[in-house]
Amino acid sequence: MKQLKIIAIRHGETDWNTEGRLQGHLNSPLTPQGREQARRMSLRLQSEQIECVYSSDLGRCQQTSEILFSQQSIPVIYTEELRERNHGIFAGYTVQELPIKYPLEYDLYKQQGAFYTPPHGESGANRFSRIKKFIQTLTEKHENSCIALVTHGGGVDSLFRMTLNLGDDYHRNYKIPNLAYNLFVFKGAKWHLECWADTSHLQGLTALDDTR
Repeated sequence: MKQLKIIAIRHGETDWNTEGRLQGHLNSPLTPQGREQARRMSLRLQSEQIECVYSSDLGRCQQTSEILFSQQSIPVIYTEELRERNHGIFAGYTVQELPIKYPLEYDLYKQQGAFYTPPHGESGANRFSRIKKFIQTLTEKHENSCIALVTHGGGVDSLFRMTLNLGDDYHRNYKIPNLAYNLFVFKGAKWHLECWADTSHLQGLTALDDTR
């Protein structure tokens, strides 16, 4: 039976992660801990037979990908399809600041959830649809191989929802750690979750709550 293995990886911890700020299409650099997370993951991935890597083209994912694969001759393809949700006017703020800065828009976001589009941004539902379509192209392009995705919390979440058939409006009650090992396998025309949020290689490092 033909199958495709996808190792889905959220980028390393960033400065804005530590401050609890929404990043979206904006960017902040990896912290020293974020770089160490990537270094440790790179050691773990050495035992994997990875054919190629697809990475978000945003800076924090590019920085993570360079650390992960700089010592291996694996091609890295950067694409905007794996970007985080564009948070529009919300980007750069914490959830504590948003009700003060944009009270009307934040109320609409709380009411509509994944279906709300902030000014100059995109909805969570749109992000899910965008990444789902991209993943589908990968199943058609790659067979009997293993590839890696370096993306964002929203990117890993989209693959998780697609595999478990969770709706756009399903409330996320699970964490998506930076540089955790997540393995999804496509076989028999169906997605299977083989490993989720494994951080055993990051033992001793402090984990943060999920902030995108």
